[in-house]
Amino acid sequence: MPPPSAFASFRPSVADAVEQGDAKAVRSVIHPSARTIAVEHGSAFRDLVRGLPTEIWHDDPRIAAAMGGSYRAKGSPRGQSAIGYFMAAEDAIATTDHVPAHCVVSVLVGHAAALRTHGKLGQARAKLAEAWQIMQSEQATPVPVRIEIGARWNLEHGIIDLHEGLFASARSHLEYAHGHAEAHLTRAEHIECLGAIALAIGADGEYGPAREQIARARELAIGTDLLHTGYGAPAVLAE
Repeated sequence: MPPPSAFASFRPSVADAVEQGDAKAVRSVIHPSARTIAVEHGSAFRDLVRGLPTEIWHDDPRIAAAMGGSYRAKGSPRGQSAIGYFMAAEDAIATTDHVPAHCVVSVLVGHAAALRTHGKLGQARAKLAEAWQIMQSEQATPVPVRIEIGARWNLEHGIIDLHEGLFASARSHLEYAHGHAEAHLTRAEHIECLGAIALAIGADGEYGPAREQIARARELAIGTDLLHTGYGAPAVLAE
């Protein structure tokens, strides 16, 4: 996962690709780091994307989804702007041929996260159900991509369960996500997962292990603002 300073190298890499005049090359630079960069450098990421030529990102669901995710960064305006970007990403998918299934599922899971942060738990569950159906029917997705999507899906399912007091189910989903967090979740998602696990196991009276999860979350957040965002909220609340 990129360190907090990664935006310093990300910006010129994108600029270099733009100078080449190849929209596909620009997207290939943005896509791998977009989710991580967006939540750690929200407003800077949005400014960079909005400054790109329109043909690069206006019809790109992955960049639109990252823009939606950027509203969970510290200092980003509150409200439902994120949901608007995820709706736009889904519209782009609907009007684009041959969008990979894993891209569709990634957008749906991100949309679920945006919805549940606004308390729309039923709508969030519906997005996760749609994503699950696609994952079950699409067998051609490479294994590493399936694992990443599965980790993110379980993280969201677990946090929604936690909101609804379904602690046993929450713990099961969150521990699954945690098992793949180091390699397949962004740092922000990993911190959120650790904090949510701390809440779930704390509810079972496992205070020592809960403190260990909180300490790990705090360690991961060093040098970032993530503990001051919704990603860090479960760890702070558990503490």
